[in-house]
Amino acid sequence: MQIHPAILRAIQKHEPGAALTSHTSQPNVSSSTGKSYFTKVGSANEQEQFIAEAESLKAIHLAAPGLAPKVIECSIIDEEMAEHDTDIGEPIFVSEYKNISSLTDASAKALAKRIATELHEYKSTKGFGFHVPTYCGRTKQDNGWYESWEECYDALIAGLLSKLEAEGSYGELCSKGEQYSPAQSLAIARIFGGIPKSFFTIYHQYLPKSEPEEQYELRGDLYELYHYLNHTVLFGGSYSGSARAKMDKLLRAFTE
Repeated sequence: MQIHPAILRAIQKHEPGAALTSHTSQPNVSSSTGKSYFTKVGSANEQEQFIAEAESLKAIHLAAPGLAPKVIECSIIDEEMAEHDTDIGEPIFVSEYKNISSLTDASAKALAKRIATELHEYKSTKGFGFHVPTYCGRTKQDNGWYESWEECYDALIAGLLSKLEAEGSYGELCSKGEQYSPAQSLAIARIFGGIPKSFFTIYHQYLPKSEPEEQYELRGDLYELYHYLNHTVLFGGSYSGSARAKMDKLLRAFTE
């Protein structure tokens, strides 16, 4: 399998003189120096997604060096880089390759400590948000910067509700509105599982549950709501019942 010329140039710029080998399975490309790379080329309409992925990985690396794969190159093929006219406008992505397997008890504890003490302790000087649009699945998150996390999360929820309203699904979910005040959680892990209990134990040893602690589980429900709403946007009504149940639970808890 031939390495795409734009990918080849990107890696050779990073490793001059190295011999590169392409593979049909991961890692896509290996080097004679022993390094391995994850690479991909997208279509022109995926430019934003590629940039979002690269900038997100860079932000994780800034907060917790080495926790996420290091980005080597993310760019858009121009006339000078293109081998064929049809290549122009296509995004390319190159990062170091990390062989990530299932979490053991020991690796879960190590990961929990790094997330609690590095990633979740990092504070941007710009506030809450992100400088480019990102994607949760196929759902575009417009982002921007906000003074508080409440404003930021409000905007994310509002963006999903706007998409549902445009699709005519908003009425199935919302018969009344509510202003939310979220706190930190690990909602996606709560929904889909696969993370040992030891992870959460160690995580909260280094980053205790925020106050009021008795509302911690409710704040978890609030974060899960985002993902249930997003799944409703992506996959339709099969998730709307779960999203509505979360909203009803939160409304009852905060209007009592």
